[in-house]
Amino acid sequence: AFHALDQDVLVTPDGSLLIPRIGQVHVAGLTISDAQKRVIELLGKAYKTPDATLSLRKLRAVKVSLLGEVMSPGMQTCTALQRVSEVIDKAGGLSAKSSLRNIEVRTSTGKLRAKADLFKYYALGDVTANPTVDGGDVIVVPRVTHFMTVVGGVAKPEKMEFQEGDKLSTALRLAGGLLPAALTDSIEVARFSDSDPSHQDRFYVNFGGGEDPVLHDGDQIFVRTTTKYHVPK
Repeated sequence: AFHALDQDVLVTPDGSLLIPRIGQVHVAGLTISDAQKRVIELLGKAYKTPDATLSLRKLRAVKVSLLGEVMSPGMQTCTALQRVSEVIDKAGGLSAKSSLRNIEVRTSTGKLRAKADLFKYYALGDVTANPTVDGGDVIVVPRVTHFMTVVGGVAKPEKMEFQEGDKLSTALRLAGGLLPAALTDSIEVARFSDSDPSHQDRFYVNFGGGEDPVLHDGDQIFVRTTTKYHVPK
């Protein structure tokens, strides 16, 4: 006999679908299509030729806390698939002193779950730098304290926030990329010495030749240009 059933089924807090008279299937973290496959596998235990179609009717509301340098810190209600930038926007946005690149997403127990780099998200469209939130998350926005500067032959020369682990390639990408006139074999990096913070050490990087050093807090990057870049070498 053919049996058809159309009903709404809730996802439990632990990420499971409870299907009446059939059982439960864990779907946390899955796409709709992958969850659908698991449901069909479960139905196969009760029916000879099972078929199922899943669709998302409604996202659950979750509570997220915002702490630090945001315009309106406190509790925010959002949906489970919203991203860090959207929650911050709901809280009035960031201030001029807010860090964009070192935002932490912690669980309710204080464990670091993810990090957000909204400067990279806005500049490069890197969605992985703008993670989704989950119920009980605590978003911590510190004050910006670390910088690097990129000037010369880039599209957007500016002083920008530094993040631990940044390479020269990262800084150049965040500055909009190199201009056609840029001299890539001799990019200059000025770095304040740890032993003598009042003086800078300077060195040249052959970026075009594959050199891509890790940067330090306070580094200044100078990209020289040629006025005859259109003339063949």
